[in-house]
Amino acid sequence: MLNVIYADKDAALAQDVMARLGNGFKLQDARKTGVSTAPVAILLFAYSDGAMDDPSAREAVYKAFDNKLNILIVTRDQVKLPRILNHLPLVDLNLDPQLTKLKEQIHYLTGPNAPAPMRVLTPQTRKSNMMLGSILFILVMSMFVIGLVAIGSGAVRPPADEYNAVETAISGTIAIEIQTELDQYIGFLPRSTEDAANYAATLQQVPTRYRPFMAETATGAALQTQSPAVTATPEAPAAEATPAS
Repeated sequence: MLNVIYADKDAALAQDVMARLGNGFKLQDARKTGVSTAPVAILLFAYSDGAMDDPSAREAVYKAFDNKLNILIVTRDQVKLPRILNHLPLVDLNLDPQLTKLKEQIHYLTGPNAPAPMRVLTPQTRKSNMMLGSILFILVMSMFVIGLVAIGSGAVRPPADEYNAVETAISGTIAIEIQTELDQYIGFLPRSTEDAANYAATLQQVPTRYRPFMAETATGAALQTQSPAVTATPEAPAAEATPAS
């Protein structure tokens, strides 16, 4: 089935093409009957510059794209196709006066080896994409809010057993691979203010791999040995002697 569509200004071209193809092909004037979406149907677009400004022609093209119909453009002019059409096959009747190439293209596009139409962003496709995007956005935001509420209310908690197991494994690794080496440097921890002042130079003598651990160990040891500050309590003022009456 050939759906022939055209802008009103290209009616003469469309009528000439339909008259010359009428004996060998089943066709219809899609401007009057609408676009057939039968499995082997294609859209034959009698085109000249500005044809897509015609509402009937534009809607027929969009419907063909939305229903995955192949589109074949036929013209008698040197035309510049708009972006939405510039990937489509085109037959110039000035170069094909006997319609030989046009008929070959029709047989190809309606045959079993016809290529799948390219997906085009029509208004209907945009609308569908916007709707799908809105649905996904609502779902994502709903899951985000549910997650926040669940965590905030304590209904969902971190897997403590798993974290404890990981921490145990880390501690075991440190004990096996690092602690033995650290024990050799424990004697060099600062034990006085002077030692602490010079500990940066001492720390540089420790292998790079163990240096951060020794720094943390020294910091921890210093914090543990600090005594809490003592706040002096002011003495109560002496009571003044009251003279005897």
